[in-house]
Amino acid sequence: LMVRENYRFIEQKGLTIVARLGQRVSYAEATAKALAGAAEKLPKDETLFKETVRRLLYDKASHIKVAGGGIWPEPYAFDPRKTRSSFFWGHDGTGRAVFFDNYNDPDGPGYHSEEWYVPVRYLDRTRTYWSKSYVDPYSNEPMVTCSAPYFDGNRFRGVSTVDLRLDGLKAFLDREAGALNGYIFAVDRNNTFLSFPDPSYVKNAGDKTVSAMKNGFIHAGQLTEKIPGFGKISDALARINAAILNRNSTADTHRLANEIASRSYQVTPDEAALISAAVAGTDDHPVLDGLVQIDIEDDMLLNTPSVASIFLMPRTHWKIVIVTSQKQASEVADHISKRIFIYLTAGLLICVSIAYFYLRSVLVRPLRDMTAHLKGATESSEDQWITLPETQDTELGDLAFWFNRRTEELRISNENLNREITSHERSQKALKESEQRLSVHLQNTPIGAVSWDLKFRVTQWNPAAEKIFGYTKDEAMGKHATGLILPEDIRPKVDAIFSNLLNGEGGERSINENITKDGRRILCDWYNTVFKAPDGSVTGVASLVHDITDRKRTQEMMIQSEKMISIGGIAAGMAHEINNPLAGMIQNAQVIHNRLSKKMPANEKTAEALGTTMETIRAFMEQREVLSQLDSIRNAGSRAARIIQNMLSFARKSQAVKTETDLAQLIDETLELAENDYNLKKQSDFKSIRIKKEFCSDLPQVACDKIKIQQVLFNIIKNASQAMHRNSRQNEPPLITLRLYRQSDMACIEIRDNGPGIDQETRKRIFEPFFTTKSVDKGTGLGLSVSYFIIVDDHQGEMDVDSAPGQGAAFIIKLPIRPPSSESHTPDAPGNMP
Repeated sequence: LMVRENYRFIEQKGLTIVARLGQRVSYAEATAKALAGAAEKLPKDETLFKETVRRLLYDKASHIKVAGGGIWPEPYAFDPRKTRSSFFWGHDGTGRAVFFDNYNDPDGPGYHSEEWYVPVRYLDRTRTYWSKSYVDPYSNEPMVTCSAPYFDGNRFRGVSTVDLRLDGLKAFLDREAGALNGYIFAVDRNNTFLSFPDPSYVKNAGDKTVSAMKNGFIHAGQLTEKIPGFGKISDALARINAAILNRNSTADTHRLANEIASRSYQVTPDEAALISAAVAGTDDHPVLDGLVQIDIEDDMLLNTPSVASIFLMPRTHWKIVIVTSQKQASEVADHISKRIFIYLTAGLLICVSIAYFYLRSVLVRPLRDMTAHLKGATESSEDQWITLPETQDTELGDLAFWFNRRTEELRISNENLNREITSHERSQKALKESEQRLSVHLQNTPIGAVSWDLKFRVTQWNPAAEKIFGYTKDEAMGKHATGLILPEDIRPKVDAIFSNLLNGEGGERSINENITKDGRRILCDWYNTVFKAPDGSVTGVASLVHDITDRKRTQEMMIQSEKMISIGGIAAGMAHEINNPLAGMIQNAQVIHNRLSKKMPANEKTAEALGTTMETIRAFMEQREVLSQLDSIRNAGSRAARIIQNMLSFARKSQAVKTETDLAQLIDETLELAENDYNLKKQSDFKSIRIKKEFCSDLPQVACDKIKIQQVLFNIIKNASQAMHRNSRQNEPPLITLRLYRQSDMACIEIRDNGPGIDQETRKRIFEPFFTTKSVDKGTGLGLSVSYFIIVDDHQGEMDVDSAPGQGAAFIIKLPIRPPSSESHTPDAPGNMP
């Protein structure tokens, strides 16, 4: 018993030492986590970070003093312009706290590859990491670093550290060993000595070059090489590390070890394996199944058979080793046991006999009755609450009474617990169903759903938003709206809307332009609302967005169409009113010209009656240029007649016959016509314009009025040629690109030039009759108006323009590949086709 109690005393002593050291460990871990929490929440201000680190390390009163610590951000995480932005406080040679900035030297080794930094990348925010030991350059005492990760959301952003100086560790262990007549020492995770009764055994003797983060102590294996008698303890320490490795050895830990070793120049592959096992493991299950004790035949310091007891500290994986003499544990016990055996053997036999009969009547029989009662009640029903008889007025009766009271309390508590569990399960189920329904709605709604944090960064992005803006959820998450979907000229307006939302001053509805991933500008209708916490504070913004670009364009086209119909009616009336007097004017001008210039009997007879001749009259007319003036009147009338004809074409639907036409051939014929057109040659050299054709090879023929479609194409090509030669770019030759492709049930003709482009106001009025940007002698403003009605009214197609100043212009013509059923005609009546 005494031997066992002696070893129990040793075990309690070891656990006490572990607990005392654990206070320092816990304090350092709490401080490291506090630094990590500050790094996550503080604004990125260097002065604020520096002061906060100092206060957390040194202002809090504690008997546990830290040597230093700091916050170590990832590259560019604190300042996008800097790779290194650490905030480290330590002590100088006088023990005064000093801020060190040398880790941020661009030419220095940096800190992102340090042994205390790299493993922390793979921890969650609830875990910490303890480094291997090293020697403080000023106190020459062993030190360790406790590191904790910090995050931005779920993204690793850096490490916080606390340097714990183990000053006084040797003195503390020597004091604790005084009551054992032995000695105590400690090693770190790598079995490197943290302390030893005789430091000369474990220090690198004569090494004057040891500096910070270099260890001046040897490890257990090196001591065995010097003193073989230490081998059993060294082997036991190695087996404990092997047990840690075996408990957590997986394919993932092997990969993690390789990655840690490759990232840190301070970590060997063997150290990386142990670090990865420590990082991947938890302290939920102990590595050791009990106290590790090793018998030593002849201890190196006690010089007698001894016992070494090893204790493993949680989280740090330090080992505390207590070595005591075997003789001390057994000598006193042997002496006392002999005396007890000699004097008490006889009396013990008597007492045992008496005690047996007494206990049998007083204790054993009532206990047997209780046991039988408990057994019967237990076997009768698994759900029955067991009660004991309370008949005896003894300690056993009191035991039965309090057993029954406790059983009743447990029964009531169990009922209450079951009710709470049932209620909680119902609540959890309802919450889960609600979350699932909301998730399904967000994923399947055709409306874009976007959530923002208070800094206008994306926190939610549903599939409809991906379709509208072109960015996937992974691409959009965490991005600021400014660099994602806002054009430069719209940003001040949207920033004001977001600010008003957060301040409760409006902004719930807005319509503004946005930009897609491929650079398109679209018009979006936004519905915004704020998220609020239970305390009423704003935590974010939720937005629903519609792409109304096509709807807005359709509205503009409807307005344009109504305007054209209205103007068409006016044009028809004007054409009819002007046509009759114009025809009379042209006819009378022709009659006057004939009577003054041609040899006609009536002319000769009248001239002779008036005493003159037609030759004299013609000579007078030529001298006074009267005949040329009459030609000018007739030409002007003819031009006016052509304008009237265009107006009539603009106002009336064509009754011409539509035939199946190859659009590619029609475009080629129109280009040939343009090359030979006299007026086009006079105004610009059409052959100097480069023509680029991109035709779809499998486009079917289209039913259309070939002549009128050719007129439309010619008008657009002519306008493009004139525009490019009026405003040709110095560094880019004129180019017309003709595209022919299919879009659903429509054949599309796109005519694009690289000219000066069209501003927004001109683009809105470009199809209006009599609207022109040319001089009066070069254009009537009817060419595009007539073209518009040929496409829209005569062919039930679409015509649109896409342009911006400095970006050229593109006219898009869409013709139905098959005419609408309401306008189809039988093959034997082609003359009735519209």
